[in-house]
Amino acid sequence: GSIFIFNQSDERLENTVHYGWAEDEKLTISFEVGEGVVGESFLSRAVMVIDDVNQEKDFVKSNKDTWRGSKSMMAIPLNYQEEAYGVLILQDRLDAKGMCFDTDDRYIGESLATNVAIQIKNIELLAETAEKARMDQELKTAQAVQKALFPEDDPKFDKLEAAGFFTSASETGGDWYGYLNEEGRYQYILIGDVTGHGTPAALVTSGVRSACSLIEDFKKEYSDIKLSPAMILKHLNKIVYETGVQRYVMTFFVARYDTETRELVYSNAGHNVPLYYSKGKDKVMTLASRGSRLGYSLESEFVEKSITMEKDDAALFYTDGLIENTNHEMEEYGKRNMKKIFRQNASKSVADIRDLLVKDSFEFFGEEPLGDDVTLVVVKPN
Repeated sequence: GSIFIFNQSDERLENTVHYGWAEDEKLTISFEVGEGVVGESFLSRAVMVIDDVNQEKDFVKSNKDTWRGSKSMMAIPLNYQEEAYGVLILQDRLDAKGMCFDTDDRYIGESLATNVAIQIKNIELLAETAEKARMDQELKTAQAVQKALFPEDDPKFDKLEAAGFFTSASETGGDWYGYLNEEGRYQYILIGDVTGHGTPAALVTSGVRSACSLIEDFKKEYSDIKLSPAMILKHLNKIVYETGVQRYVMTFFVARYDTETRELVYSNAGHNVPLYYSKGKDKVMTLASRGSRLGYSLESEFVEKSITMEKDDAALFYTDGLIENTNHEMEEYGKRNMKKIFRQNASKSVADIRDLLVKDSFEFFGEEPLGDDVTLVVVKPN
């Protein structure tokens, strides 16, 4: 396959990324808008599927020596909202009868193209923002981009309540939280923290967020796939390893809530251990589980543990900025203060618990600038 990106300076689609080609066969060509299958797909912003290029007279005529003997081909425009960034070309599915693309292939291709376009858009916006970093007013653009990576509102899950909060220590940060909703039995809560903050950390976060969106799309389409927290961490580990170029790693925690059994299965990649309030025991415990940080090694393995959540139990997921930011006397807010507020208010709604934690911690910080992003999520069964 190949990815053609539209170059606005010369108004041509240039072959930018290759996969599956020998070095001496890689395409170095470019197309004008409307030229060949690449240019036509870009111009029309429509998916084009050709089962046999050898039977397409117009195609062979206009691409005589271009595709080196390929048979089937699928061209998918890289569309995001009103923008078209290029075209994804997939060729010759090797394990399909007749080497043709079917409906599932088209869905997967379109999902991939959408996420590639989102990545390009995120990188484009963040790059533009970084270029204007000297001007505080322009950096508000970066904050808007960062905000778009997070859930707009508290989710309306079936049999589970959740409320989250995020604020960055700089214009863009490395924290992220989100949810995966299967619209069925399982609900997923995710939270992570890239080393450092600022634009580089935000770029890694953007890649993780896009990967999570793709995972959610696949799970909805292929409901028979068993998506475990450890499996999610395994896939995200590869994303962070590649996008972070071994300079940036990310702590991450994934929990899956079963609305039928109330079981909370969780897996940890070097993240802060969440707090858990048990109404029956009237005590605060931890959801301890070991695992290497994402991006540290492609060989990392992640373990799973579980707990049954009873009615009125509560769990608190957070990043280290909540407990490690300091007041003007350089005193950290700390786990003790966090645990106290969580314990005292665990019987309240998730929104109230979140708001009271945010209020208490920021009153403690006072006017002292944040040294790290602050992120937290509270969940309770209902």
